[in-house]
Amino acid sequence: MPAWALTETMAGGYRLDAAEDAHLDLPISLQIELHASSWRSLTRGQLELQGELDAGGFADHKTVSGTLRLRGRTLRYAFVFQDNQGEPFRFVGRRMLRLGGLPSEMTVLRGRFEDARGRVVGRVLLRIDLRTQLSSWLRRR
Repeated sequence: MPAWALTETMAGGYRLDAAEDAHLDLPISLQIELHASSWRSLTRGQLELQGELDAGGFADHKTVSGTLRLRGRTLRYAFVFQDNQGEPFRFVGRRMLRLGGLPSEMTVLRGRFEDARGRVVGRVLLRIDLRTQLSSWLRRR
């Protein structure tokens, strides 16, 4: 049983082979459970991540596993998954925590998809719906 756990749900857009400024209009959602196996890993900002990615047409309802690391004011997400053809991919992204900043700034996860060789093959923008997420966090016991 984990020492600490939390669920996050995000939705947004993605685009394969996208330039930095491309419009990310393909639908994507991510539902993950973050957990710390010990209080020590929690205080060090190292969490395990498991869940499901639904990137329409690319990785439909695929299992993900990886890590979330807190470094300074940055949450760094990294997880692996398989696309619809069974090929391995990795997601790498970050979310900024700015005290005194707008809550909307802290709900944005920007990232990229990488292939097995580490080449960037797509861009991703996910957002946490604070109204839904806060009520979910408050219901947890």
